[in-house]
Amino acid sequence: MSDTSILEYNRRLLHVADYLESDALKAHKQNVLRECNFVHLHEGYEMTYVILYHYWVIEKLPELFDEFFYDMEGDVSFETVDDVVDHVSGIYIYFGLETHDSFCALFDAEGNQFPEQFNTKPLDAHSTPKEIAYNIRQFVKSRTTNQ
Repeated sequence: MSDTSILEYNRRLLHVADYLESDALKAHKQNVLRECNFVHLHEGYEMTYVILYHYWVIEKLPELFDEFFYDMEGDVSFETVDDVVDHVSGIYIYFGLETHDSFCALFDAEGNQFPEQFNTKPLDAHSTPKEIAYNIRQFVKSRTTNQ
């Protein structure tokens, strides 16, 4: 993880939660989903997970944070100090996420949350902005408590 503090990561996440709870998304299409692959090493074996996630939330990040932008194809990208990376990598970096479990707690659309880990609720393809905001707030609370 970078030199950025947990407090700053949490502030950023709470800004997203505030946005999701506002009326700003009323006219925004909320059913845009995408897949990404996560590779995890477990006891010497490589395991690949395919995660379906709420891309419609990620689509709004360039409006909230200067580090995210729309690339030439209209996809969301993230600019680091040294490079430009895809939006999933950018989310890990910018919000200080350390595991695929933390990404899933916030954005997964197939119920792959671990409620006991972050005190979140399962999300699905029809989750509302307020439900995702709830999970963000619970994740921040659990990360603050476990500091």
